Amino acid sequence: MNQDSMSRLNELKRIAFPELVGKQTLRDLMRKRRRAMDSRLSLYKSKRIAERILAMKELNNASTIAMYASMPEEASTDGLAQALLQRGAALLYPVTSGDAIEFYKITSLESLSVNGAFGIREPDINICPRVAIQEADVILAPGVGFDVFGARIGFGGGYYDRLLIQKREDALVVGLAFESQVVHAVETETHDMVMDVVATDDTLYRPHLSETVCENEDETRRLARSILEKKSDGVIALHGNLGAGKTCFVNGLAEALHTREAVASPTFVYCREYHGDKLLIHADAYRLESVPEYETDYWAQLFESDGVVAVEWAERLGGLLPKSAVHCFSEVVSENTRRWTHFKTRAEGE
Repeated sequence: MNQDSMSRLNELKRIAFPELVGKQTLRDLMRKRRRAMDSRLSLYKSKRIAERILAMKELNNASTIAMYASMPEEASTDGLAQALLQRGAALLYPVTSGDAIEFYKITSLESLSVNGAFGIREPDINICPRVAIQEADVILAPGVGFDVFGARIGFGGGYYDRLLIQKREDALVVGLAFESQVVHAVETETHDMVMDVVATDDTLYRPHLSETVCENEDETRRLARSILEKKSDGVIALHGNLGAGKTCFVNGLAEALHTREAVASPTFVYCREYHGDKLLIHADAYRLESVPEYETDYWAQLFESDGVVAVEWAERLGGLLPKSAVHCFSEVVSENTRRWTHFKTRAEGE
């Protein structure tokens, strides 16, 4: 991702989640969460992560995979590595050299016999051949935390950010984490690298950002229908100033669902329900400055409703939104034209 794209991504994150958590605060929180996890639960979740990665079609087509040896508090990678070796994949492991890392091919986990920098197991470079990172079809990256937009928070040394600049353009980068390490959004810098996939014990996040210019309201409604075809249920978070076309977008959803009732703005109530092929809940958080603690359960239950939940001014709800929500950002270009940027995680199972 280039500098302009990273700046745009950060801009969208600040719109959707105005109170982004700082990197160091997030590092401290995530490391605390990992240390507190029961070791048996950690192994169970690690197995779930491995199963999801092994089921990825990209892994089936990969002959060379860059791995890493997990530390005790991280999701274990040993079971995944053993399964990949049994498949006949060539596995590359990193060795820290100054402010960079170099990769060496192993043939068994017993080759990780050196206690390297930061106490991480490394290959013995006297018996393992060095291989350029450009040979890797898939790169598995560790991280202290991730967000659903694919941003990664490392330990602060920048090793993987420098490494991933050198990768082959078509190489897939997969971040490994427990689900509890994934947050809605964290601010990134221009040198930070974004993951293609974040694999957790719950799902595979596949962040995707696209843009559509709508010249009139009919095109806005058609856009809503097309998004609904790809996300048949769940939460759609709508962002944009007054007059940006959010209610028009919801009308498009209602048309696609053949609702019996006409859509009206729910500004003076939290939400309205419309019944058609599926239930459509149209919520509006415009009047919310903040959500009182006693109302968080209300929103949680609303987001778990069967059907489609469309939320105008969704940024007022912040972290209460589910991580699987599709985010649609609207900007007024001219009297009739709106530019829509839509972000989705394309989580597994959707």
